[in-house]
Amino acid sequence: MFKRILFIGLGGAGQRHLRIISGILPNAELIAYRQLEKTPLLNPDFSVNSDSTLESKYKIGIYHDLNDAYKRKPDLVIISTPTSLHCEHIIRASNEGAAIIVEKPGSINHLEASKVSEILKKNNTRFLISFQRRFHPLVIKLKELLEKKGIDKINYIDVKVSSYVPAWHPYEDYKKLYACKSLLGGGVLLTESHEIDFIIWLFGLPDSVMSKISSRQALSLDVEDSALISLDYARFKVNIELDFMSKNRERSIDVTSGSESYFLNLESQTLTFINNEGTTSIDEIIISNDSMFENQFNYFMNSNNSSSYSDALVNNLTLIDWCKNKNISV
Repeated sequence: MFKRILFIGLGGAGQRHLRIISGILPNAELIAYRQLEKTPLLNPDFSVNSDSTLESKYKIGIYHDLNDAYKRKPDLVIISTPTSLHCEHIIRASNEGAAIIVEKPGSINHLEASKVSEILKKNNTRFLISFQRRFHPLVIKLKELLEKKGIDKINYIDVKVSSYVPAWHPYEDYKKLYACKSLLGGGVLLTESHEIDFIIWLFGLPDSVMSKISSRQALSLDVEDSALISLDYARFKVNIELDFMSKNRERSIDVTSGSESYFLNLESQTLTFINNEGTTSIDEIIISNDSMFENQFNYFMNSNNSSSYSDALVNNLTLIDWCKNKNISV
């Protein structure tokens, strides 16, 4: 059980972790390191709560010097900074002997990821990357079905992810968001990496990669806002479309396996199965985003399996780096 928890960064993601964890561990001492303090207290829907403050609502101690925060000897550190700062904060927390939960993707490239992974394993650090969608019951079910069916039976997989960055955080200008700034580790590949993680979680790294990344000129962003990715495995292909400047929200995984198909729609939270006779069955499990974070944190508290996430860190960033080199084959 964690007794003292340090939150590094209390923007939208950090406050979500704070809300979830304070509910699960009401007796834990909560402290935070904040540099800019630009994000006010937020409601669960990311609207601003003007009726209270973070300190008052969560009884959290705020530090402006990270060294002072670490003098409190936290046993768990939650890292919710821009991606460009993940590496340094993970290394510091690991060397301080704390367990770590970091927002995805955990590093800015595979070189950082490899460095981080070595230190985590050397220190035997309890570690998790916040890929909370792994903990949706329908994602778990799809993974189990595909593993039972067998990889050699899969023909192809189509993944589509569309979201709209300007709507993510209504309390701030989206162009100032880390996702839209290269210097902070933004771009659709790093920011919308849940499905990349899912594919590698299932199948490992592909045999070859082709990619096309682009940015809408009218937006004047210095990061890619869309990506088309083709991954070749020995027996099948995976196509991934990512776009975080589309008002048509979509998050789906479409799998064809022989004469059967599976279609996971995370917007409607349904998993559709069509068997080889054409009979359709639909599972629907509606849970909140907070529920996935709760499932994830409960898993973390009851598991010491950290090496799988440090390996995922390296593999995910390796694939993302490959994709950033346009039209390559590796």
